[in-house]
Amino acid sequence: GRTLVSSGLRFRTDLALFGGAGVAHALDLLAAAAGGAVALPAGAELPGAGALRAAAIAFLQYPWQPPRPPEKITRTIPCHWCGKEKNEGDHFSKLGFNYCSPKCIAKHRQVDFAPDKREQG
Repeated sequence: GRTLVSSGLRFRTDLALFGGAGVAHALDLLAAAAGGAVALPAGAELPGAGALRAAAIAFLQYPWQPPRPPEKITRTIPCHWCGKEKNEGDHFSKLGFNYCSPKCIAKHRQVDFAPDKREQG
């Protein structure tokens, strides 16, 4: 099984990278928990110290990979006059029509914004 070691470290954000006490503090906590106030004969190990060591190593290895950024979605709007595609937010609108530039608005104005008129080409 797995052992959960919780001696002052609740989350990985408690480490120094995120403003916590740091990895060195984690090792101090683990050493204190493994050999604290118990006197053992030379060469003897505290029961469960191997599991504690394995849990500490697994904790510090942390194989997390950041998620990929979301794909950028671009929406385009066709110009009423010339038919060019412009990104949403980069276009011009007037009287319910969408245009790619002020020049297209001016050309459509010359025909009194007739809805059936478009650039010949």
